[in-house]
Amino acid sequence: SGSQADEIHSHGPQTSHVHGSAALNLVTDGAVIHIELISPAANLVGFEHAPVSEAEHAARKNALSTLENADRLFRFNKSANCRTVQVEIVSESTPAGQEALGHHAADDEHADKGHSDITAMYRFTCDAPGKLDTLHVGLFDAFPAIEDVNVQYITDDRQGAATLNGGETDLAF
Repeated sequence: SGSQADEIHSHGPQTSHVHGSAALNLVTDGAVIHIELISPAANLVGFEHAPVSEAEHAARKNALSTLENADRLFRFNKSANCRTVQVEIVSESTPAGQEALGHHAADDEHADKGHSDITAMYRFTCDAPGKLDTLHVGLFDAFPAIEDVNVQYITDDRQGAATLNGGETDLAF
C-alpha cells in the first residue's frame, strides 16, 4: 500500500531552495521505511552548475557515492534491526527565473545559473518495526555544508515534524 508514501509527496513541505538547509520526509508502512532527502546541490557537491572541471566531476561523483551509502547517513535504533533495500538518486535543475510565478530573475543572485536540487530516495526494511523509535542522521558529518534538516515523518501510529542540526542529529518518533 503506497497510500502513506504517496500522501507525503503530495502534502509534504514544498521545499524552498535554501543553501545550508535540506528536507527529509520519512514514512513507515509496516516493516518498510521510505526516506526522501531533498537538498540544493550546493550543500552536497559544493556547486550547482553542471560539473565542468575534473575537480567538479570528482566532487559530484564523491557526493553521489556518499549519498548511496545509506547505512552511513541513516541509522535506526539497533533493536528494530533495519537494513537498506534500495537507494535512488535524482538530480534536477530548475532554469533561472522559473522557480515561482512572478519571480523576477533580475532580482535573483542565481539569475544566471538556475537552481539545482538533488533528491535521494531510500527504502529500508525492519525485522522489528514495532521497536523503531530513533533515527540517527549522519548528513551533517557527511556534508558539512548542511546546517539544518527539516524533517516530516508519518509512522503507522503518529506523525510530526522536527528540525535537526549539527548539535541535534537524532530524530525520536
